[in-house]
Amino acid sequence: MHKSIIPQKMSVAAFAATAKFPNPNHFPLQWGQIKSLLTMIDIKIRALAYLGFGVTGEVIFTAIKALIHKKEWSLQGYTQVWVMPLYALGGVYLFEPLHLIIQHWHILIRFSVYALFIFGLEYLMGFFAKQLIGKCPWEYKGKWHIHGYINLPHFPAWGAVGLLGEIVHNYLINL
Repeated sequence: MHKSIIPQKMSVAAFAATAKFPNPNHFPLQWGQIKSLLTMIDIKIRALAYLGFGVTGEVIFTAIKALIHKKEWSLQGYTQVWVMPLYALGGVYLFEPLHLIIQHWHILIRFSVYALFIFGLEYLMGFFAKQLIGKCPWEYKGKWHIHGYINLPHFPAWGAVGLLGEIVHNYLINL
């Protein structure tokens, strides 16, 4: 025969009122701290995803560019350590808010906004790098660059990067 843990002469409500439940104030971490910790983990995962997206994209882009301009069939691409924090932190703290603001705009407008946004970041990072270390790590050459920091023919590539970044962001927020 099954024996109840509630005494026979006590109602369920009375039992619940006298029961000793764990006091949430005695947990080592408060809910706000747990939520903050989970958010930080989420941010780190998203930053790593943007880092992987950026580095992979740059390596593929530079390999294809070398194939087209120099006929280098080895398809060896490259990136620079200098841009890695920009990919990781820029993806989370700059790209994501921008995407949320413009996500319902027409695709051609978003394409242009992303290209201009990335040009702006590239210019600022190149300028600050030159101030800190004496040179811009990527120093564009040719007639279509601006101060060596940005290269105008990259406009379509940067617009496409922004639209691909939307796919990455939508995937990350739906995990």
